[in-house]
Amino acid sequence: MGRNRRRGPGDCGKTDERWKNATERTAKDGRKIQVVGLESITGTLFGRLSAESDSMSSIALGEFVDVMMGNLSLDSSGIGGYQADQLCQLGAVWVLPSRSHTNHPQNAPKWMREYNCQYAVEGESTVRVHSRPARFPAFNNVEVIHENKEIGYVVLNKPGGCPSHATVDNGVENALAELQRGRKCAYATLPQRLDTETYGILLVATDKRFSSYISRIMEEKTKDCIDCEGKTIDPTNCLAMRKKYRCLVVLAGRDGIGRYKKLQDLRGQIVTHFLDVQSPAPKRFLMTIPPEEAKLKKWQRCHLRLANVSRMYSLVLTDSSRSAGTTLAAALWGNHLPPNRATHVAQVEVELLTGRTHQIRGQLSAMGVPIVGDPLYGGASESFAPLSDRESIRMGLQCCAIEFPQPIRNDAGPKKWLYQATDSTCLFQLEKSWWTEYLERE
Repeated sequence: MGRNRRRGPGDCGKTDERWKNATERTAKDGRKIQVVGLESITGTLFGRLSAESDSMSSIALGEFVDVMMGNLSLDSSGIGGYQADQLCQLGAVWVLPSRSHTNHPQNAPKWMREYNCQYAVEGESTVRVHSRPARFPAFNNVEVIHENKEIGYVVLNKPGGCPSHATVDNGVENALAELQRGRKCAYATLPQRLDTETYGILLVATDKRFSSYISRIMEEKTKDCIDCEGKTIDPTNCLAMRKKYRCLVVLAGRDGIGRYKKLQDLRGQIVTHFLDVQSPAPKRFLMTIPPEEAKLKKWQRCHLRLANVSRMYSLVLTDSSRSAGTTLAAALWGNHLPPNRATHVAQVEVELLTGRTHQIRGQLSAMGVPIVGDPLYGGASESFAPLSDRESIRMGLQCCAIEFPQPIRNDAGPKKWLYQATDSTCLFQLEKSWWTEYLERE
């Protein structure tokens, strides 16, 4: 027997309950298109040809989407402002073809992003439209630091506010797509990723052999940094891959100074937390696992090393900031407010020993020193509005250095297509962060 396909949120079959309250809209040729999601908070719409229109000829995707959208740009819901061709160009339109219109009808069809407005929508195909796609203008500022065509990798300096790769509602405004457009890369993939708000070094593999090589040494590093009992070992033995981050953290309240002293005491040491994998963002990072939750939830060990801690920088008005006409807080948070009772900031350099979701952000927050401009983990006030003012968001987190063994081709043996590590290393680093100039004034 074949496997039952697990239905995703957009797998809308003809008998699906969600179509019962569908709105019908009429195309120019009289065909009826059923639409659901017009009241969606996210602006995600689903559309399909009505049953009586199934047997008719195909309809161009652009026209299909225009009929779905109707006059949404005038609706009180705030949806829209985009035409069908704009949404297709952004990669905000997806198609789930019917089985009969796929190359392998024996397999369940899969959603595919479609950029071509002339794509023929046929039969029982379903169209998904993200009518309010997130925009990321910072993708224009992606910078190439280094390129090695022989081995097959590129090192980028990714700005904050730019995704590393395509998002579900925007397939073009991201670092990977920008590189592929500029370099015409036939193959490009990300062995490591940075959060959208994170700045810094992003490694891109442009050769499958390098992708396999770097993925292998990253996996080895994680294994080497945790022994069989789950205890962290000396990171100097984990030299397969090293990544350092520069963080600007907030010191707030009466305990702010005490937490700063704790950071200084931990300099050079490894900090361990446990991540509740199934928790929604913001993720739960705990020093110890509650006994009653040990077997009920999946936990991952998170390790980072505190490499360096700077002096404290005051957020209150000083003579230098008064002459500059602004406070350090205004320079760092822009139009947004710092966390309540924030008094100082400090720069912390950490070496990431395990790569978990939101790891640095979550661990530092769990230590009481959230990252500047991070609304999820306490580094910005509750009035912080990331979606409405994306361009002004600046988070104090930067991947400032990456180091890995220099690979060479293995020209002999059965696995000659693999790369091998050498004793030499490749090191790429950034000397300054976006906030450096503001700290230097103090």
